Amino acid sequence: MTKIIQILKVTSLTCISLTVFAYWQSFKSKDEKRVQFCQTTKSLTEIAVNQDDLDGVKYREGTIFTQVSLDANKKISVFVFPQALSAKTWSKATPSLIKYIGKGGDNNWREWLIPDNFYLLEVPTKATGLAFGRLCYRNGDVGVQTIKKLEQVSPNKILINDKSYISLPSPLPTINSSHIIVNAGSDRRDILGGKTEVYYTTKKIVSQLGTNKQ
Repeated sequence: MTKIIQILKVTSLTCISLTVFAYWQSFKSKDEKRVQFCQTTKSLTEIAVNQDDLDGVKYREGTIFTQVSLDANKKISVFVFPQALSAKTWSKATPSLIKYIGKGGDNNWREWLIPDNFYLLEVPTKATGLAFGRLCYRNGDVGVQTIKKLEQVSPNKILINDKSYISLPSPLPTINSSHIIVNAGSDRRDILGGKTEVYYTTKKIVSQLGTNKQ
C-alpha cells in the first residue's frame, strides 16, 4: 500500500511539473513574440498615417480611447496602443516631463509578488491629448489615472485614489494639477518615455466615441 502511495505521489508531482513547464514555455513564447514585435517596430511617428485618419491617429485592433480630467475645466484625451501617429500632429514627450516614483499596485498578493512600476507624468500646458505605446515585455496596456486623492501612508509609501499603494525609492517629487499617474506594468524594461513611448498633441481632439472618463 505504501509503495502505491509513493507511486501516486511521484506521478502527481511529475504531472504538476510538466503542467508548470508547459505553461512557462507558452508564457515565454508569447513574451518573446512581444519583444520581437517591439524591436522591429518603428517609432509611432515614423509609420505613415493617412490624412483622413481622425486626430492624426491610426487605429489598430486593441486601441483604447479614454479621457482624464486635470481639473473641472480641462479634460485630456488619451490614446493607448495606436498603430501610428502623425508627426505633424503629435510630439514626443521630453524626459523632463516623466518621473519614476516607485513600485506598487492594488493591495493584494499578486501586486506584492510582482509590483507594477508607476510614473508621474506632467501634461504639457497646452496639451489636448496624450498617446502611449503598448507595454512590450508584459502583455497589456499602460494605465492612466488622475490624482484625485493622495495619502502618505508611511515615510516611504503613498496611497493614490484609495486603490494604488506605491513604495517610494526616493522622496516624492512636487505634484501639481497638471500631473497624472501612469502605470507601466511590472517590467522595468517597459520604461515610460523609452520602450513605452509617450506623445502629446496641442491640436483639437474631435474623437469622442467610446470614451471612458476617469
